[in-house]
Amino acid sequence: MERIEKIKYLAEKSGQLLEKQIESYRQHRSNSGTIIGIIGVFIPFFLNGLADSYFEIKLLSLLPIAIFLWAIILFLRTLRAQPLDQSIAVKKFREIINKEPEDLLTFEIGVNIDSFEANTSITNRSVKTFNNAILLTAIGIIISVLLLVSNQFFKPNKITEPTKVELVCKI
Repeated sequence: MERIEKIKYLAEKSGQLLEKQIESYRQHRSNSGTIIGIIGVFIPFFLNGLADSYFEIKLLSLLPIAIFLWAIILFLRTLRAQPLDQSIAVKKFREIINKEPEDLLTFEIGVNIDSFEANTSITNRSVKTFNNAILLTAIGIIISVLLLVSNQFFKPNKITEPTKVELVCKI
């Protein structure tokens, strides 16, 4: 009886690890969509903040915009649907229904391990892409803030209407 308890424990743990892997993958995808939306809102506000700046600062603003676009592309790659293996396929149920409980649990452990290993390359690639996109977003925000702050110090003077002065000479 002790052996079956160990096998149950391992089956439960392997299932939990697989669930955590899948949940982490889904969380990265969800966060990617949210961050894309935030970047999409930030860009117009950033450009509006530089509306009355020198041409050179406007030209430099292309750099963070390009970085944000690159980050959005990476986030979209993270969002791209790649199916993960999620344990026992439904079509296998008929095949395993008559197995002994111990054999069934051993089979489940094996399937969970195979699924976890098959998903590892997909999830690692997704995490790497997500982390690179986060890094690019942070760099873009830092450059944007620096440009906005520098614009406050080096803002061109507004040209106002010349003051009309009327000279009156008394003779």
